[in-house]
Amino acid sequence: MGRNAVKYARELKAIRKVKAAIRFRDREYKKLQASRKERLSVQQVIAARQAANRGRLDNVRASLRNANEDWRLGPLRPNRAVIQKDDYGLLGHEITQSELDSVWDLPEKVKKHLYPWVAPEGLAKMWSVAKGDRVAVIRGPHKGKIGTVSGTMENRAMLFVTGIGKTLVQGRTFGYEGVPQMEREPSIAIDDVRLVVAMPKTVLNKDGTPVLDNAGNPVVVPEDVLIEKVRVEKHTSGLNPFTGKHEQNIPEDQQVDPLTDVPILHRYIAGTDIAIPWPWEKSESERQDDTAQTVREHEEAARNRTLLQKLNPTNWKLFNKSKEDTELAKDENDDNKLLDPNGDFIPNYDPKEMITSRPLETEPRSNNDDTTRNHVFGETKNFTPTLSRPPFPATVVEELGGRLEYSKKAARERKEEAKRIEEERKEKLRSMMKTPLQVRWEMQQQLKERFEPGSVRVPGELLERIGGYMAKKGVKTAPAVGKKEKREKRERRERNVEIVVE
Repeated sequence: MGRNAVKYARELKAIRKVKAAIRFRDREYKKLQASRKERLSVQQVIAARQAANRGRLDNVRASLRNANEDWRLGPLRPNRAVIQKDDYGLLGHEITQSELDSVWDLPEKVKKHLYPWVAPEGLAKMWSVAKGDRVAVIRGPHKGKIGTVSGTMENRAMLFVTGIGKTLVQGRTFGYEGVPQMEREPSIAIDDVRLVVAMPKTVLNKDGTPVLDNAGNPVVVPEDVLIEKVRVEKHTSGLNPFTGKHEQNIPEDQQVDPLTDVPILHRYIAGTDIAIPWPWEKSESERQDDTAQTVREHEEAARNRTLLQKLNPTNWKLFNKSKEDTELAKDENDDNKLLDPNGDFIPNYDPKEMITSRPLETEPRSNNDDTTRNHVFGETKNFTPTLSRPPFPATVVEELGGRLEYSKKAARERKEEAKRIEEERKEKLRSMMKTPLQVRWEMQQQLKERFEPGSVRVPGELLERIGGYMAKKGVKTAPAVGKKEKREKRERRERNVEIVVE
């Protein structure tokens, strides 16, 4: 019993070692798979970039070669616009390749927490630019232009901006085979744009004094300001969208919009408490992009008022202002307020009171409306499930199973037949692809006589002559030994060995 117990304990110990080794192998394999996947993605990125660079260099070389040819031929140069009338001067895969450039650097930017890819304070990636915002391009061919964001591609980190021009692209590049060319809004990387916000600006005279309106208040006009950095925060305090009460710390599961289930976010100018409203938080009148026209109208009105003040410097309205008007003017001149594009202050905008999130691109699915129902004549039940019998005969299962087996066999036979045909085709191609030397060598090999051991027989006359010659020379031949003699000789040898051993 003790011996069996020791043996059993030894086996259990070996089993535990094997299981531990298997678990260790699985853990190391998972780590290796992750690193291998990352390495493979890096290799794919490098290969794609090299291919894109080769394509760009090929285009540059082709352009230089065409320009040199046009210069040498002079009036005889070819009209390439006729040869490539559908694609000449259009952007194709180059524009899609440029859209992927920023995506390749995305993991590194997220790792380093670079703005505007990742919000500060360790929050998840939250874009500070949304559809409907006004942005300014700071890099690229459209540098210095201001437009409105008409769409976003978050998977590629690109924006579609209207108001800065159009680009002609090939229709087939974007899936339109019958369209040779089409206009498309330029796609710009989010790194190459900055948010534009209308901030209040007091109109000043040449001597530096503020320009006053008829009521004696300083004239304030909107001025476009580029926001270098935006801070995005979650709705952690303020009005709770679920309870409707003001709370200092809103639970994490209630920091979303009840209608869309999307997190509620607020954005501020970095380093300040100036809140920037989202496009969906503005009214229709505030979305009009006529900032420049408003500024021109206010400046013209300010020049006219300055001329009237010079003609009539006495303005009794300045002495009749009440204390409430003075406090109101002081409040309106606060720099922490924002203006809409029309030049009006955004009234009572408090981001903590806004409990709406980004609107969904598509309407949520409603389960109350089912198109399969008969809304005219009412619902009719055409199937009643039962528990006493199956919904279909049992023979159907056998038929389906037999067909499935037959289909598997037929598929396997078709696969083998296709493989055999492919091998025959390759063999035929190999036989056809021969040089004259190979054909000559094969013909020579066919003409040669092949030696077969059983096919050669020595004539009897030759054997007699060989025997007579050996007898004449006195050559002694060993007698033929049969199986019986061999067995006796072996037994005699074994007997002698036993005697020597004793």
